[in-house]
Amino acid sequence: MGTPIIGQELRRAFDEARAEATGRADSTVRLEDLLRTLTRDERTASLLVSCGADLERLRRSLEDGLPTRPPGEGSSSGPAEPGIAVERVLQRAAIHTLSERRKTIEGRDAIFAILQEDGSPACSLLHQEGVTLQALLARTHREGA
Repeated sequence: MGTPIIGQELRRAFDEARAEATGRADSTVRLEDLLRTLTRDERTASLLVSCGADLERLRRSLEDGLPTRPPGEGSSSGPAEPGIAVERVLQRAAIHTLSERRKTIEGRDAIFAILQEDGSPACSLLHQEGVTLQALLARTHREGA
């Protein structure tokens, strides 16, 4: 099987995360940016809710943890670039996709990979919402997704 492609929902979430980080004058797209935009994707949001997450609370917590700068202060010179954690998550999501013999990396694969980023605020917030690797795997396998 060849290299998996990034699905439309994940691409849209990443593009939104990049735009929001750039809008905050942050030079880095963080896991929290990506997770927050993934909560707006219908399929990914549904999966998170089925694992016990309260999406509004999760979104607020994610937003509260993102850096803020007053307008004009510390402006970035261009679009935000993915941080090393985001790059690791996307690589891990691709590996997970291949291990399931699928061709398209989806939002659920990114959530799976974020849950393996121990010590990251995004992972901790998912755990606080009851979203664990075990719950995610059980849900996705039960639904045959």
